Amino acid sequence: ASSNSRLGPPARQRPAAAHPGPTGVLREPGTEMTPEIRAIADRFMYEQATVKHIAALAPEGGLDRAAPGTSWSVRQLLGHLAQSLNDYAAMIQKWVRGESPISPGWDPDAVNAETATRLANASLGELMTLFGTGINGLVAALESIPDERVGEQFGQAPLMETLRVFGGHC
Repeated sequence: ASSNSRLGPPARQRPAAAHPGPTGVLREPGTEMTPEIRAIADRFMYEQATVKHIAALAPEGGLDRAAPGTSWSVRQLLGHLAQSLNDYAAMIQKWVRGESPISPGWDPDAVNAETATRLANASLGELMTLFGTGINGLVAALESIPDERVGEQFGQAPLMETLRVFGGHC
């Protein structure tokens, strides 16, 4: 018999202890969000993973092709989607802190143009990194939403409506 056989079966791991959620209420592990927000987070994770997978399969030169219906390349469109995840995370974090989620004078067309220009030559690795930081930041921001604020306004629309619009965009 090997020396490992004397060790016996692996020790059982204790289940993780409940921890205070953002509202201070004890929640069971894996329930850091309301079911509705968890569903939105799951959708973001699934869809960004799918987009990253498809982008990784693009043939040589594929990222430089024109994205149909836009003046951007596929690379710029991917960069825009990845940057949007980061922007959504920042907006949610501001809202959770009690600040306006949208800065006065914010011009989405100017932001989009700057993003497209900035990421016009981004490598696939840089885009993947931007997607990664975006989804990680967004999920962390969604986890930080206190349960009692789920029904509140997020700028000019209710939070949940805004999150669904975000999800439809990316």
